[in-house]
Amino acid sequence: MFSLSDQKIKPIVSISIDQDKEDLFDFIRNCQEPFLFLKNNNRFFAYIHVKDFLTEVEHMESFTTDMLLSRAVSLDRVCRLSQNISLPVLFQIIGESIALVQNNKGELCGYIKREDVLAELFKQETKSVDLLKVILTSIPRGIFVVDRERRIVNYNESALKMIRSTPDKVLNVPAENIFNGKHIDRVFSTGETVLNQLHITDEMGVLVDYSPIINFNNQVDGMVIIVQDLPMVEEM
Repeated sequence: MFSLSDQKIKPIVSISIDQDKEDLFDFIRNCQEPFLFLKNNNRFFAYIHVKDFLTEVEHMESFTTDMLLSRAVSLDRVCRLSQNISLPVLFQIIGESIALVQNNKGELCGYIKREDVLAELFKQETKSVDLLKVILTSIPRGIFVVDRERRIVNYNESALKMIRSTPDKVLNVPAENIFNGKHIDRVFSTGETVLNQLHITDEMGVLVDYSPIINFNNQVDGMVIIVQDLPMVEEM
């Protein structure tokens, strides 16, 4: 178990959807926070990624409340934390961009980004590397972590099994030696995620996702390659 730093807990900036749509859109457009929480009848029920939402709707002719709601993430799927976090809770945090933080009375007092929770884990836990291995090995898909030099710097055991390889043939090897170089270039040059790509060679048949790792300056600092071993792909 470890505790959260108060400095990492961000304040909740919110807006009620029960107001004029022009005022609603102006508030979103001027919001300086990465996440904006939505309220209905004075109750928090969802949040949006402000930058992603504005990028998606900027070319549309008009803004509607339904447009906002269709792109909002329900708080029912967001993990709620107290100041102290146990290991099983980490598995819930990984699934979403943020987690909500509650005080001793169960009231929402802020939120924390997934990356900040994991960073706190490394600072406070003497066995953080072992805990990270537990998390990685518990994920059923194969995971490769690629650094900014485009070399594979980490992986889980499932990943090696799915591509029929060994550590000496993977660790510190250029990712394009194993996976599709064009998709890797696209992720690094655009910051976009490339999903559901079939990758078939003499050694493997897998479905691959290429996802960027974005740093605090909104630059691509690396990427995560996720592979899934599908029977039909293997047959192909």
